[in-house]
Amino acid sequence: MGGPYSGDQPDPYPHQTFDTFDRSSGQHSNLRPPAIYKELSKFSKQIEICIRTQQSTELYQLLERGEIDIAFANLEPPMPNKLVKKFLTEQMIVISKGTLPVANHTLMDQELDMSNQLFFEWNPSFRAWYDRWIGDRNYPPIRLDAASLIETFMDRPEKWAIVPMSLARRYEQTGEFFIYHLESPPPERVCYQIQPRSPRSSAVESLRILDSCINAVMESSNN
Repeated sequence: MGGPYSGDQPDPYPHQTFDTFDRSSGQHSNLRPPAIYKELSKFSKQIEICIRTQQSTELYQLLERGEIDIAFANLEPPMPNKLVKKFLTEQMIVISKGTLPVANHTLMDQELDMSNQLFFEWNPSFRAWYDRWIGDRNYPPIRLDAASLIETFMDRPEKWAIVPMSLARRYEQTGEFFIYHLESPPPERVCYQIQPRSPRSSAVESLRILDSCINAVMESSNN
């Protein structure tokens, strides 16, 4: 959620918060943003819900300017004046429409044809792992700048891509994709919850409501 009001402007709503997600890909399991939004919508008469979908670096700038009160982002920022905690983590795995080289239910990494990979750089830690993992093999010829393009370019069964588990499950539900685990997997993808140490007084109650919604969704996903 995001909004046009900064911390020093008049706030027309007695309880208002701005909550922002980095949506460069899907989130994990039932904790994906839609599940939280659905729970939060029950309180729409008490708070204004304004959603902004932007990249992590843009979210940090909005937080610093006081234009939003909370963000959920995929990069951990060096922000000493903010509370930063892990919101969720998820595995990075491989998807493909075809059969890939497998031994004991695990991909044989060195047998993968890199010319068929659709590469997307999820974050700096993923890129650091990838540069070590690929070794002296050639880098893939197709590099994407948006995760939404993966399905578009997955036009042959030998094509494959490394994606977060939540996105893989979404593709798997179409009945067209297979999920594979790498022999030497990337580090887990982490989503961070970031907010000011001292939130605006008018946002305190809204942040409390958001926390209750997150807890409700977490309890539901564990049952």
